Amino acid sequence: MSDTKTIGNLFAQLRELEEQKRDLNNQLKELSGQIAEVEANILDDMAENGVSMMEYNGYRYAPSTTTRPSSEDWDATFAWIRDNNAFYLVQKRLSAPAIKELIADGEEIPGVKLYEEPKLAKRKVRT
Repeated sequence: MSDTKTIGNLFAQLRELEEQKRDLNNQLKELSGQIAEVEANILDDMAENGVSMMEYNGYRYAPSTTTRPSSEDWDATFAWIRDNNAFYLVQKRLSAPAIKELIADGEEIPGVKLYEEPKLAKRKVRT
C-alpha cells in the first residue's frame, strides 16, 4: 500500500474522521452542560414546590442522590489501604510517566514491564 494516492487518501480520511470526532466531542460537552443545567432547574423547581415525583411523556422523574467516594488525604487513605490489605479499593492502572521515570532511573519494579504499543504520531506542520 505504498501508492501515494492510496496513502494520501488514508491520511485525508484519518484527518476527516479526527475532525468529526472533535466536533462530536465538543457537541457532547455542550449537550452535557445543557442537560446538567436543565436537570438542576427541574430539581430546584421540584424542591420549591414540594414535589417528590413527576411523570412526563411516559417517564417518571424523582430526585435522587448518589454517594461517591473522595479522598481528602491520599497519604492517610493509602496508608489505611496498605495496612488493611484493601487494594481492591483502588483501580488497577499504572501511571505510565511515573513508571517510565523510575525504570529510566534504574529502578526494577516486580511484575512491571514496558511494551511498545503501535500508534500513529501526528503533528501539525508549521509554515
